[in-house]
Amino acid sequence: MGKTTSIMKIFLLLLPSLYFVYKGIYDNYSDRLSIQYAIEIFINIAPVTTFFILDATLVNRQNRWFLSFAQSSFYVYVYFLVNYTILYIPFSHFLFQSPIYDFKQMQLNFNLVPFHTIFVENTTMLHLVGNFVLLLPLGIYIPLLYNIKEISKITKWIFLVTLGIEIIQLLFSSIDSIYNEFPYRKAFDIDDLLLNTLGGLIGVGLYKFLVSPLHSILNTKFKAFNKSLT
Repeated sequence: MGKTTSIMKIFLLLLPSLYFVYKGIYDNYSDRLSIQYAIEIFINIAPVTTFFILDATLVNRQNRWFLSFAQSSFYVYVYFLVNYTILYIPFSHFLFQSPIYDFKQMQLNFNLVPFHTIFVENTTMLHLVGNFVLLLPLGIYIPLLYNIKEISKITKWIFLVTLGIEIIQLLFSSIDSIYNEFPYRKAFDIDDLLLNTLGGLIGVGLYKFLVSPLHSILNTKFKAFNKSLT
């Protein structure tokens, strides 16, 4: 009975995120299904779904409704983060097509000059705000779900996440530039690193001064409610 309950809980935790994974696949591939695109879908989705399943099954968390809701919403957030920044990488180009340009014509899209995108380029305010807000929730989820409280450790994880995203964008956009006339359009931008990390730190502040006190209040009231029933 206990094992069945545990499996059901994991299923419920994963259900919202798996729904959005399915919807993302349908929206992007419903009109072009083939074996090649099925392989592309699998390679794109396998890492994020594997993370969901491993996190839900291996990471021990207190069995409280607030944390369960936060955990489920975290998986949905991770999917939208990956979907917005990385998915869908055109692996079918690399696996099943021949290059149309020489390797020497590979395009490297990157900016290593701090504040160039923010102040020099004609970047929209929406784009800047979006990059600022992008990892803000991560600054809340890390201390809440993984019990990491030190600012330095949280900052390190936020920076590593955004650095990983930027490297993946640079790598695959560069490779696709020799396979496709209109390649996967992403770039490495140091200003994205700065905005993402700063936004994540704002999230840590929100956790400390808003989410953590709210969590404590709700737990206290929930315990009092349970005690009144016994």
